[in-house]
Amino acid sequence: PPGAGVGDLAEAGGDRRRRPVLRRQPRAQDDAGSPRHPVGLHHVLGDPEAVGGERTAQRSHVGNAAAEHRLGPAGLVERPRQVTLERPLVGLGPPQVGEPAIKVHTQTAADVGGDLTKLSTRIPPPREMLDTDFADVLGKKPVVLLFATPALCASRTCGPVVDIAEQVRAQNGKGVTFIQQEIYQDNDPGKPYREQVLAWRLPTEPWAFVIDRKGKVAARFEGVFSVGELARAVERVK
Repeated sequence: PPGAGVGDLAEAGGDRRRRPVLRRQPRAQDDAGSPRHPVGLHHVLGDPEAVGGERTAQRSHVGNAAAEHRLGPAGLVERPRQVTLERPLVGLGPPQVGEPAIKVHTQTAADVGGDLTKLSTRIPPPREMLDTDFADVLGKKPVVLLFATPALCASRTCGPVVDIAEQVRAQNGKGVTFIQQEIYQDNDPGKPYREQVLAWRLPTEPWAFVIDRKGKVAARFEGVFSVGELARAVERVK
């Protein structure tokens, strides 16, 4: 449909899901010759099978087709990581549409002495998305909670989705709180994931959640989404 994105979308009143098919794909490289994920992928976090590499999933532009690529030692992985979690992410995942959002505190400018670069790797940081603690508004007003790390995103889709969220906030966000949450502690990919990411049981990034004033997930987007998709989801919770 017009305005449709390529991310996994579930909304109240309809649930669109794509089933992955495993296959291998050569590692792409950037202009400097550094290995990276192919454009259009989202990065899978904490995959227990990713001892020799990382797992990513690609969403198709056509119908419900999708492809998931598992990159092993021969895939020239960029930064193999193993993550020790209190509970495994596989089989759990983030809240579904209709389920209560998970209450977590998100840092604001006041928590970092006004240095917004500690809260967002976007240049410039999205100031209006960094001045509210999620726990303070959950269950009181509609919220868009976006997990993304623009400068460190392995899939290179985090920057665009933060820009999209900022556009929707500016144009359609009256009465709705928008919050961006980074992925890594101290914005350092060599450090563990932030506690908010673990609490929300995110297997990938980026993710966006539209939460109604009762504190329930009204829509969720995995990976890339369009301005139109997010704007329509926001309108439904106003």
